[in-house]
Amino acid sequence: MALVASVALAGAAAASDGGSGTYTVRAKTYDFVFLNTGSAAWQYFYVVGPRGTAFVGGGTISESSPRCAVGEPDGSADEIECGPLGANLAPPLVHLGFTATVAAPVPCGAPFQLYVSSTGVAPFTRADDLVFTGSCAATAPHALAPPTISGTPVVGHTLTARAAAWSSPPSRVSYGWQRCKRTTCSAIRGATRLRLKLTKPDAGRTVRVVATATVDGATVISRSGKVAVHR
Repeated sequence: MALVASVALAGAAAASDGGSGTYTVRAKTYDFVFLNTGSAAWQYFYVVGPRGTAFVGGGTISESSPRCAVGEPDGSADEIECGPLGANLAPPLVHLGFTATVAAPVPCGAPFQLYVSSTGVAPFTRADDLVFTGSCAATAPHALAPPTISGTPVVGHTLTARAAAWSSPPSRVSYGWQRCKRTTCSAIRGATRLRLKLTKPDAGRTVRVVATATVDGATVISRSGKVAVHR
């Protein structure tokens, strides 16, 4: 009997829960990838978000997705619990995909907590925190594409500029044409629209259009390529 008991205790000690994971973000959608680092298949797991998180719903990336309930196990909106899991869904050393939606994005890079259980009963084991694998670096406002010029570059003809494209909708955009001689350019008086009628002073020079926009509160300038003007 003592031998049987010791074998049973050794088996219980050998079975342990553990896990880790990462996540990426798409607006209010959070895509998690878990890894079972324990020695037994998970039957349940739950995720706790950073302070202020309000889960809306979620599910595992599998054909037999288990029931996932917001507010479980402790009745808080920052928790979501899933289970019971199928025997082959989260065995040891296997990755499991989980997607959740939230009412509003959480602070960029904040970790989520993961709790797992191979028995489905309390207490759950706290696994390693789920870490963000994206970038929190803000992208400065910028032009996605410069203005472009079309038309016949001959005195007496009219050139047309195509508007620039911006990283965010600008609150203000203005355009101005410039006449250039080699690397020196100066504004053409009164040429502030997307069309420019070429005149004698333009002959033998190049012209370009400059777009100035206010994007997310910043001033962004984008210049077209230069076009040589002929008589």
